[in-house]
Amino acid sequence: MLFHIIKFGGGCLRTAKDVKRIPTVLKVLEGNIVVVSAFYGMTNVLVRAAKELSFDIFLQDFLLPHKAIAKELNLYTLDKFFQEKNDQAQHLLSCMKVEDDVSGRLHSELVAMGEDVAQAIVVAYLLHQTKILQVKAIDARLCIIQQGSGFIDVSIDQVVTRQRIQTLVSLNSSALQIHVVQGFIAGSMGRSPGVASLMRREGSDLTAALFAATLPNAKLTYCKRFPTDGKSLGGNISISKFFKQQEELGTVIVSPEIINVEGLPSCFRVRDFENLKRNLSVATD
Repeated sequence: MLFHIIKFGGGCLRTAKDVKRIPTVLKVLEGNIVVVSAFYGMTNVLVRAAKELSFDIFLQDFLLPHKAIAKELNLYTLDKFFQEKNDQAQHLLSCMKVEDDVSGRLHSELVAMGEDVAQAIVVAYLLHQTKILQVKAIDARLCIIQQGSGFIDVSIDQVVTRQRIQTLVSLNSSALQIHVVQGFIAGSMGRSPGVASLMRREGSDLTAALFAATLPNAKLTYCKRFPTDGKSLGGNISISKFFKQQEELGTVIVSPEIINVEGLPSCFRVRDFENLKRNLSVATD
């Protein structure tokens, strides 16, 4: 079984049209492990809602835009899910108003909704559009396992994480099976399985790298929106030169933290979400 991990960053997920493109990308690239970030700008919205203790920000700037996308995609099966997230946010924000959230637990649970909702929409759409495929949602809280006991900017225990990934992703998976996992969030061995912690920003890149380093014969692709002029993007490049180049560009194309993942494939690709032929091959050796 060959595995191709494809990570869709928030820049690729802005509208219903973007979600509709995902099946095409998976078909062309033969992707079967999907890592999704929160939709564009939504992590910042949730951080603001947590900071201002505002359910109105959560509702108007987060939940309703996602419901509009789901409606445009005819994903009415998500109505109950959205109501559950509505109730969960009300509860978390109410608790934050009366509790001193020193640990960041409540904050993390609220912010993790960005990835949870993105995953739910992508899974529902793949099931809705591609009837022949088996689509399985994997909760990152159960396989991306942190070190320590914090809730924000956590580091990952790579040994335990590899064990969990191998347990949750069958090496004998059908070629028609697609797994969809949230990026950015993690879980802990010492807490309830449903409690989320947050990696550093761009942590979804690390999630994808961990899956690629764990699964045999794995390929790794990061889908991004390339600059319209395409300058400095394309061809083959070493990983050290790649990260130096992105630093010079003043942007994060792929998180430098993936360097710390043991057993990365010999190369990974960065592809333009809009035009897959525009791509950059990065050698990790």
